[in-house]
Parts: sequence; structure tokens; C-alpha cells
Amino acid sequence: GRDLCGLLMGFGNRRRALRIGTAIRREISYYLLTITMINLGLGACAALGLWLVGMPNPILWGTVCGLLNFVPFLGPAICMGLVGVAGLLTFEQPAMALLPVLVILGLNIVESQIVTPATVAMRLSLSPVIVFLSFMLWGWLWGVAGALLAVPALAAFKIVCDHVPHLAALGRVLGE
Repeated sequence: GRDLCGLLMGFGNRRRALRIGTAIRREISYYLLTITMINLGLGACAALGLWLVGMPNPILWGTVCGLLNFVPFLGPAICMGLVGVAGLLTFEQPAMALLPVLVILGLNIVESQIVTPATVAMRLSLSPVIVFLSFMLWGWLWGVAGALLAVPALAAFKIVCDHVPHLAALGRVLGE
């Protein structure tokens, strides 16, 4: 990578390219670590909540919810569907069968509307509207893989914009 940078550009541009690469690596690593910690916390809270409402195997369900939360939009919906089916099979009363779904829904609302934006968006300083549009675009183009890569790719693009003077205005648009 470094030799290619040296061949393709002058010394000043080479240093800028290396700074950009380092910044991208640092920010994407931070993003992935943060999302992993948030999903671990969500899984633990889901296990506790499902245990409190009497669901069997709450640790299994908490693990499933934490893992599925890595898949934007679709993961939490699948988790609610699975927990809903398990609730219907577990509880005789419809109101009790709905309770596990409400636990997962409530936790996902708190996670997606408060926890994740407060921790990730501040660090990456990306506009929530641009993040949503990026999810939609890449999810439409590449499906789940595109949705998974949307934020890291957007963050990398913003870092490039922030380091290249001609793209600085676009970087400000992508930010908050």
C-alpha cells in the first residue's frame, strides 16, 4: 500500500493519503467496537427483560437479539418475529404472548434512538439523515451486505472529504 502511494503521488499527497488511511482505520475500528459493545448490552438487557416476563431460555433469546442487531433494520424485526412466535408457543393468553415482543421493541427503540446515536454519531459526526439515506441506498443496491457496510463506507468517505481541501464542503454536508 505504501509503495503504491509513493509511485502514484508526490511526497505531500503521499503523506495525506497515509493520514487518511490511518484515520479511516481508527474510526472504523472505533465504530465496530462501539456497535459490538452496544449489541452486547442490548443482548444482556433483552435476556433480563425476557427472563422477567417468564420466557424460557432468556439467555438464548438475548444472544439472538444481540447478534441480529448487527443487521440494520431487518435484524430487530426478525428478532421480534422470532420472539413473538416463541411467545405464542409459550403463553396461553394473547396478552402474555405479546409481552416478550414489547420488551424487544422497547429495547430496540431505546438502543436505536438514544444509545447508538449518542455514542456513535458524536464520534463519527455524521448527519442522521445522510446515514439513513446511505442505509437505504446501499441496502437497495446490495441488500443486507450493503446495509451492513453503509455506515463504515460513509464514515470513510467523510474522512477523505475532511482531509482533501477540494472536498471539505462535502464533508461538512455529510457531518452534522
